[in-house]
Amino acid sequence: MKIILRKWWVLILQGILLIILSVYCWNNPNDVLKGISIWFGLLTIIAGIIGLIHYFWDKTDREQTTLIWSLTTTFFGILMLFHMVVTMKLITIFFGLWIVLGGGQLIKNGWELKTQNQLGWLMIILGVLTFITGLMMIFHIDFGAIGISTLLGIQLFFAGLGLIVFGIIKKAGLSKIN
Repeated sequence: MKIILRKWWVLILQGILLIILSVYCWNNPNDVLKGISIWFGLLTIIAGIIGLIHYFWDKTDREQTTLIWSLTTTFFGILMLFHMVVTMKLITIFFGLWIVLGGGQLIKNGWELKTQNQLGWLMIILGVLTFITGLMMIFHIDFGAIGISTLLGIQLFFAGLGLIVFGIIKKAGLSKIN
């Protein structure tokens, strides 16, 4: 980690690559969703296999529920990889539900604040828009893919920008971080 922090050009290069990746995310939402779905499937399989290894390795701690859970997890991971469209849809549903809950919370808080402050009405409007966006993500997979890839792209863009700024600061010798 110290080498990365000492080399300003590595930080700038990493920042540029993250910004390029953010542009890719924005321009290829279905590929991003498919990639996330593959990772979810792989990680689910790995979690199941680790449970199975633990079950067969540790002869003193063998519970049938552990075996059943590990087999089920592995099976669902395999299903996720072989039924990619279903996995992609489930991810957009869960993500959409998260957005709907956030919108509902904004509406609730805005409703409570509207009598005290006019910004409460703004929170209600933003909450309704967020709620509608979440519903659109739940019921339309392409809209869900766009939402997920947009948020991921924004995160990558700002992380890349931050690394570039940090690299410039390191190059100028203004940072005391070693």
